[in-house]
Amino acid sequence: MANDRYFLGYTQTLSRARFVSFPGGSPPYSIEKQRERLLPQLQALSKAAADVPSKTTANGQVVAVVSLNPQALSRSAFPQALLGQADWRLLGSRAAWVKPEAGRGFDRDTPTLTTDLFVATTPAKITDALPLLMANARLSEGDRVAEDFCNIESVRLMSIEDRLKPGIPSEADDLELVLHYDALTDAIWRDRFTRFAHDVDVQLDPGLEVASRGLLFMTATATRDAARQLARFTFLRAIRPLPVPRPLEQPELLRNVGKKAVLPKNGPVDANVTIVIFDGGLPASHPFKAWVRAIEPPPHHDIGSAVPAFQDHGLAVTSAALFDSITPNVVAPRPYAAIDHYRVLGTNTKGKKGHYRALMLIDEILSQREYQFISMSLGPPEPIDNDTVSPWTTLLDDHIGDGSTLACVAVGNNGKEIHPACRVMAPSDSVNALGVGACNANGSSWERADYSALGPGRSPGLIKPDVLHFGGYDGHPYLCAGTKGSVLQTQGTSFATPGTIRIAAGIRAHFGSKLSPMVLKALLVHCAERDETKHPVLEVGWGRVPQTLERVALCPPGSVRVIYAGKLPPGGVLRAPILVPPGLTGNIGIRATLCYSCQTDPVTPGDYTRAGVDITFRPDATRFATDAKGKKSANPMSDWFFKQHDHMPEDERRLLAQKWNTVMHGERSKRCASLKDPCFDMHYIARAPGLSTTPGSAPEVHYALVVSVIQEKTADLYERVLAAFPKLVAAIQPLISIEQPIAV
Repeated sequence: MANDRYFLGYTQTLSRARFVSFPGGSPPYSIEKQRERLLPQLQALSKAAADVPSKTTANGQVVAVVSLNPQALSRSAFPQALLGQADWRLLGSRAAWVKPEAGRGFDRDTPTLTTDLFVATTPAKITDALPLLMANARLSEGDRVAEDFCNIESVRLMSIEDRLKPGIPSEADDLELVLHYDALTDAIWRDRFTRFAHDVDVQLDPGLEVASRGLLFMTATATRDAARQLARFTFLRAIRPLPVPRPLEQPELLRNVGKKAVLPKNGPVDANVTIVIFDGGLPASHPFKAWVRAIEPPPHHDIGSAVPAFQDHGLAVTSAALFDSITPNVVAPRPYAAIDHYRVLGTNTKGKKGHYRALMLIDEILSQREYQFISMSLGPPEPIDNDTVSPWTTLLDDHIGDGSTLACVAVGNNGKEIHPACRVMAPSDSVNALGVGACNANGSSWERADYSALGPGRSPGLIKPDVLHFGGYDGHPYLCAGTKGSVLQTQGTSFATPGTIRIAAGIRAHFGSKLSPMVLKALLVHCAERDETKHPVLEVGWGRVPQTLERVALCPPGSVRVIYAGKLPPGGVLRAPILVPPGLTGNIGIRATLCYSCQTDPVTPGDYTRAGVDITFRPDATRFATDAKGKKSANPMSDWFFKQHDHMPEDERRLLAQKWNTVMHGERSKRCASLKDPCFDMHYIARAPGLSTTPGSAPEVHYALVVSVIQEKTADLYERVLAAFPKLVAAIQPLISIEQPIAV
């Protein structure tokens, strides 16, 4: 290629920086005030728990809802000491809104974000906890159990209304049940639950269930009245309508005379790079045999026979992953990677319960083989729910949370619906995957296609979709290769998604294993195009992904792009230098993208990610803050960058998807004179449900940080960075040159 300004890799080990913790504030209530207001609530809870019929309990256990004061949202304020003292077991949590009597938000006109904890206990344990608040109890200010009591807003028994979700019809219909369930701890009451369901005329479906990290998802058939009776079972978290499978966009034949799909003759650029596609299968006559393995489902999953309409969808999706939108009568570009296309849809996946069969097959496939690239254009057709994570989302996050896989998931085509029905669909809300929406053009002027689903996602992960890619539009359809040289026309996020994974796989095919899936994810976000005045973030996410490999791999004149990647240990702080060469004047732009992967906890949707990375911008290594006694701080002074503030209240940080969000992107312009050895400090904060401190067994997390320095008037900025920092960075050279399509 004529231009050889390839992105730069940071070749040294990042230095470690110090982390300085900040003390927490005082609890919102005093011990005396809590004895006055919380003791009656505990007494009422004790009486209500004693009145619960034994047959509706999980082996005698009931579930209480402990609502925290909004001032106690931070991990360090979690009531771990209190739950341990009372011997109450944390099952999970959810985000909630409350008008507190004191503390943060008590003076607001509107409710404030907080957390409801679901805890398992027994009437006897509740009774035993009552003396902790009695007047003669030995609780004092500064005692951790006392502080935990003082951070609680309310306590009550979980109700039928908490569990029963709207939309359940009066006549018998298919439902989804979500239970708090740990296979080792809770197997003792499984038979009791099955008998109780039978007694209240709820038909469970043996075998159609999925378990993941403290939750059990099951399918059932019941009337609204029967579901209400079943909702008395204490370990049920939710009962909700079971959605039908997401409708698939069926492509149509382009009938214009003389329009022909011309496919290349060579194999993939790198046959060792494989994209896995889960879809409707391929017809026997498909033209992609040089690049694609069509894999049929095993009989024991009961997927059923192939459906021609599903195969047509699978054909178009596979064409998109191979070639993107094609140009008729022009040889399509050579595919970058091989494809394994698994048929996970069939005659037995059409009904509401059928998508569980598809999900269980996908789970089995990903458990048996690790793929670096996944494309998914299917899932449940309903917008995401802030309270409960879909089984599709939690299983996908389970499989890709170690950072070794890049998954792209279609956000859905419900963008024309009225909010909240227009929100992104599961599993595109996965925090470890890229949720892909569609734009209406692949030229310089574009906007979100009106059918493409909108954000926000759940918190953490409000920025959904993550990115957009061309997906076709009225008058400008997405074109795919069909059988016998035919051209298919269509539109939808189903095709924008494989088009996006194709770009990532192409970079990997040309540059090799030196670029991990986490780095590729960060590059796609970092290089995305977005005009903030034209493209609202909740419509387009971080923007439209680059249309060509060159836009990712090459640094334009007046810019330089540096990649930092590796693993962060829990509690560790790594310092990444921002490489600004000496001698520059005026303003300079700094753009940064941080991506990391982590384990997730579906039992706590509000605290879904087990890892957070606080990233701090330090523009001047010579400027330090001092305290009232003149003591200099351990690190240089910080400045805002990712639109976050170090001391922002926890509820506002959560609403803005900060700290615990696995993707962060920002850009600032700074005076060159104000920059002296600037850097980013990355601090990994690990958490786990039920712990107020960092878990000792927290794993390292894979991260990728991409930093661009931009000054367009300095055309040789790239060369000046290489000259100024020859021991720190080096160009990442492609192993295979990037080919161009050939017109015929």
